This record gives sequence, C-alpha cells and structure tokens, in this order.
Amino acid sequence: MIKLLRKYHKWIGLISILFVLHFAISGILLNHRKAISGIDVSRNLLPKSYHFENWNNGAVIGTLKINADSILMYGNSGIWLTDSLCSKVEPYHTGISKGIDNRSFRAVKKLGDNAVFGVSTYELYRLDITTNSWENQTSKLDVEGERLSNLALKGDTLFVVSRSHVFRSVPPYDTFEKIQLLPPSDYSPKVSLFKMIWILHSGEAYGLFGRLLVDALGLIIIIITLLGLALTLFRIPIRKRIKKKRDAERLKDAWKFSLKWHNKLGFGLFYLLLFVVVTGTFLRPPLLIPIVRAKVNPIPFSTLDSDNPWNEKLRVLRYNEHTDSWLLYSSDGFYQFPDFNTTPKPLANKPPISVMGVTVLEPQSEEVWLVGSFSGLYLWNKKTGASYDAFTKELYVPEKTFGPPVLSDPISGYSDDFSMGEVAFNYDKGAVGLSQQSFVEMPAIVKAAPMSLWHFALELHVGRMYSPFLGALSPFFVFFSGLLFFFILFSGYKVYKKRHKKRKKKRVR
Repeated sequence: MIKLLRKYHKWIGLISILFVLHFAISGILLNHRKAISGIDVSRNLLPKSYHFENWNNGAVIGTLKINADSILMYGNSGIWLTDSLCSKVEPYHTGISKGIDNRSFRAVKKLGDNAVFGVSTYELYRLDITTNSWENQTSKLDVEGERLSNLALKGDTLFVVSRSHVFRSVPPYDTFEKIQLLPPSDYSPKVSLFKMIWILHSGEAYGLFGRLLVDALGLIIIIITLLGLALTLFRIPIRKRIKKKRDAERLKDAWKFSLKWHNKLGFGLFYLLLFVVVTGTFLRPPLLIPIVRAKVNPIPFSTLDSDNPWNEKLRVLRYNEHTDSWLLYSSDGFYQFPDFNTTPKPLANKPPISVMGVTVLEPQSEEVWLVGSFSGLYLWNKKTGASYDAFTKELYVPEKTFGPPVLSDPISGYSDDFSMGEVAFNYDKGAVGLSQQSFVEMPAIVKAAPMSLWHFALELHVGRMYSPFLGALSPFFVFFSGLLFFFILFSGYKVYKKRHKKRKKKRVR
C-alpha cells in the first residue's frame, strides 16, 4: 500500500507541478492588490474570450454626461471622454496612478456646481475641470483600508459608500462625515459562511498578519514543489554518473538535501497546507453551492467580528427623489429607509439578482427601479415585487433550479446618456440597445486596454482562464484540482509517517 501511495504521490505530483505553482503564485499576488495595481497584462496574450469586443467584459459599466456634448465612460477599460454619438473616444486618465486597476472606476457622479467625483476600488478622485485632471481625495476619508463601493447623490450632498460605512460631504466638499448606519430591523450577528471561508483561505481574517502567514504557506508550497521536482531531476544525472563510474557525491548530497526538506516541510506543515487546500476547494462549485447562502457566527477577533452591523456588507446606495427615501443594496439584500437616523427595513419583494450582486440600480418612478445583475436587466416594482424584462417587457417568472446559476444575460453596465437611446452592456455579448438599436463599434484604443495583473491572477486562481479549453467543466477546475492536491498531500504524509515510524523502531532495537 505504501509503495503504491509513494508511486502515485510522485507521478501525480509531477503532472500537477505547473498547476500547484500557478495556484501558489496567483494566490500570493491576490493578497496584495494595492502593491501590484500598477502592473498590467496585455489582453492579446490571453484567450480570445478576454479580448474587448463590442464593449464586452465590463469595458463600460456606466456613463456620466458632464456637459451638453461630453460624456465620461468608465469601467474595466478605464475612463474615456466621448460625445453623445460616441463618435470619438479619448483617454481621460490624467492625475490617476498608472495601472488599469487604478483607472477602473466603479462610479462617477456630478453635482450641481460642476463638481465631478469618481471612485475606484480604493481611491476617491475629484475632477479639476480647468485642467481636465483628477485629484486624489482619499486622504479626506477615514476608510482605514476599506474598499470603496459606490457614490450617491442627494441634491448637492455627496455620499461615498465603502464596504462598511457611508461618508457624507457638502459643498465645497473639503471634509467628509463618517456615518455608520443603524442596525436593520432584521439584524443578525451571523455572517456569510462563504465570506468566512474566503477570508480564512486568504488569511484576511486576521488582517496583514493573516495574509502574510498564508503568503508564507504559498512560498513553502512553491519550495516543496520545486524540491519534489529536483528529486526526480537529480536522479537522472546521478544514475548516468554511477553507470560511467564517475563521482556523483555532490549530486547525491543535493538529492538528500532536497528529500530532507521536501519531507520536513510537507510533513511538519501538513495540516496548515491541507487547510489552505480544503478552504480553497469550497470557494468554487460544487462545494460552493451548499454554503453560499449559509450564515454562521463570526470567528472571534477576525475581521468579520465587528460591532458594525454593516461590516463588509454595503454595495450600492441610491436616493429616490420621488419618495424622498433611500434604497440600499447590501450583501444581505435590499433595505429602505427615509434618512440615516432611521432603522433600515428589509424589502420582502426582491428582483432577480445573481449572487455576484447588483450592477445597475436606477430609480424610474416612485416605485419602479431599473435593476441589473448577471441575472439580467429588469424593471422592478418595489411595491408589488413584479419584475419585467427590460428588453422584452415580459413578466419574470422564477424557475426552481438546482446547481450553479445560469448566467444567460449577464448585465455589467447601463447608460441612458447617448443619443441612440438606452444601452445595456452585456458582459459576454457587449453593448445591446434596449430597443434593439445598434451601438457604435468599439474603437481600437479602447480594445487595447489591458487587464490588471491582479485580475489576471484571479482568473487563473479560480480556473476561468481555462474556459476555452475545459468548456462546461471549467467551473469545476478548482474542485478537481483540490482533490488532486489533497491526494498529493495525504499520500506524502502517509508515506513519510510510515517510514519515519520504521526508522524509530530500528533505533529502539
């Protein structure tokens, strides 16, 4: 049995080397988004599905008309200045740090006095109209490393939404008041099990220390893998030298060194390495499915163990002037409240929203909202709960399904600023007019926009980069990889433990 385990440990390990290294390296990169935000990867080096074509892949998620014939477009391709016909597109990045991750704005808003603000994942910017350059305003926010989610307006008041707080500012927008929303009427201290496993896997559960610990494990995985490769590679020249009766002692010493530390690191850190593998496997289908909606108590002293009832939950905030009230979309669903001194109340009637969250949320009337997500684009009546497809105007009827969500119409953005009418941006197909009218062709300058190294690492880490090769099996890439890595770890542990026991018995004798 041990001989069989040793054999499979060796050969499955050798076959899996590139995958193990890519998981370890990409995982380390994912833990340091800010540090690598200035590094990009050309989309020409990636599979065709990642190329920009017809404004797909989230190239544009929103627009803002800044004057009669000037429109800002923003999204995963950066920020661009165009006109109402989208006839000419120019980059509008002056003042923003290099790197597409820094230039991928999540929201841009204009206030009455021509003040224009935009947010990226970590930064708040204000546009200087006189110089057409962006000025970083993040230091005015007490964000403490929080990610920024969105912007909202009420009259001349600006609201910056982070993952946990709302920041309010009035003219001249030099200071921001930090607001912690009141607990909702359905508040529970429990947190998402998926989120808990996620931050345990990355180490984020315990801040920088936790991330560095997981980084160290990633480096150790790389070392163990390379040492395992060395064990096989050294055998070839050793055998050749022995056959030719030449000295092979130095190579033998290198082989023994590789074996010693391959075993010591793998055996000594077995449970920590196994923890990283198992938690990672639960973050993708099929193991993701039973945990995605589950709630658990937060682990004490982790980053999710917070007095803030909205910790890491805020996503989109909108003011509806028709009803003089606020609509909040959070990771726990939709909430409504008249002001920030009132308890937010959950809405029982919800539109169809994918687990990836809302991408479009715009008031249309007193009760009707335009809501978009990777489940489609709908006109949602907040009062009755009825949702109508924004393209066909047909009533949405939910279907009971089991398994991973089917993203048949993934909407990543929307605009009503162009002269050709309302345009939705489908993540796969690109720009689609709500009245089926065509949109302009995507110019070469936008097509050439790169992908950030962080997003490249993410696509590798979760296996989506292999979709062109694996097809329908690509969502299960992490699961099957996890099974292989589990076997490699387990077999190596059992083989070493058995042999270690034998050596101990010999010493006793």
